[in-house]
Amino acid sequence: MKTFLPVFILANLYLLFLICVFMSPAFLPERFATSFNISGEPECWMSRFSYMMYTSAMGSGGVFVIVIFGLISRYIPDKWISLPQREYWLASERRAETMGYIFRQMIWFACLPTCFFIALHFSTIHANKLNPIHLPQSEFFTLLGSFLAGTLIWSVLFLLHFRRSN
Repeated sequence: MKTFLPVFILANLYLLFLICVFMSPAFLPERFATSFNISGEPECWMSRFSYMMYTSAMGSGGVFVIVIFGLISRYIPDKWISLPQREYWLASERRAETMGYIFRQMIWFACLPTCFFIALHFSTIHANKLNPIHLPQSEFFTLLGSFLAGTLIWSVLFLLHFRRSN
């Protein structure tokens, strides 16, 4: 039951991501800028179809790698797992609970790149609406900074969980 909420939220975020990507052609020209340099100037152009395929593959790939890692983590030998107080958390009576926690946290973490790709998608659409076409640096660095801050917060909370030994 503890796993239901993060899976539900991730599934809905992922569905939202796909809906956003596949509904976007109505808002884009046939050929538009999809990649920008550090100054925000367009570097790469794609057709709507190529963009939809590329963006959905990148967003899906990242999420699936994280989820798959969470799923297979329970099969990783203990000697390859680095946790604070590893002996305590991987003791036979706690291992299943620990691996369940790790899986749930990986699902929560997968929500971060999903949100990042949704925001990046809307940022790309916005950049193509500007004249001249450009991606405002403040917009991109806000997105990137938010993603990195979220990753840092998730990492700290994850490690703090294993600092305590019930």
